[in-house]
Amino acid sequence: MIGRRLTLIILAVLVCASCGGESEAEPAEPDEHVAAVDLGDVVLEATEAPPGTEYLAERSGTIRVEELWPSDCCPTQQMVFQDAGFSTAYARVFEKPGHTGDPIDTRAGWETVSSAAVLFRTEEGASTAMDSWLGYYESPALEAVAAEGLGDEAVAVMGSPEAPAEVFYLFLWRIDRAVLNLRVSAGAGTVSVEDVQALVELMDSRVT
Repeated sequence: MIGRRLTLIILAVLVCASCGGESEAEPAEPDEHVAAVDLGDVVLEATEAPPGTEYLAERSGTIRVEELWPSDCCPTQQMVFQDAGFSTAYARVFEKPGHTGDPIDTRAGWETVSSAAVLFRTEEGASTAMDSWLGYYESPALEAVAAEGLGDEAVAVMGSPEAPAEVFYLFLWRIDRAVLNLRVSAGAGTVSVEDVQALVELMDSRVT
């Protein structure tokens, strides 16, 4: 529902990182606008692999900004996220066996699915990062998809920007300081926007 606030747990490791070497230091007080769910509880579960795909444990879990936006391909995006106050992120990735990474080779059904939740230090930073995230994928081949009712702000696009064999779906929505993301590559004409929206709604339903 619009206006909901995602309550985000301040993980002990983040608190301890600010405590320096003083093991007896009092834990920092949480921001009054922050309370929470574990980001890992929001993204798709490992058991929820879309049909024909497998869960990729090696590409899933808590990730750093350089894993979300590798420097060798996206230094500008990495810098934007850092400047926006990137704190932590969690992702689960699913892929059809034999995936080559080339859009021309996209097969029928679900090819790749990435479900992520990214936490920033402020709501403003999260909003800035979400705009940049969408801008990275900007293409005249992408058209807007309805995303009403998701979080405090939301946007979604779909299309075939790289190859006609592939349909790309991207959903981004912000809830408080977190940006949720679902990114899908699928065979043209074989996975509908309603199929993708069902996964988005599954993620969104876990935010209380």
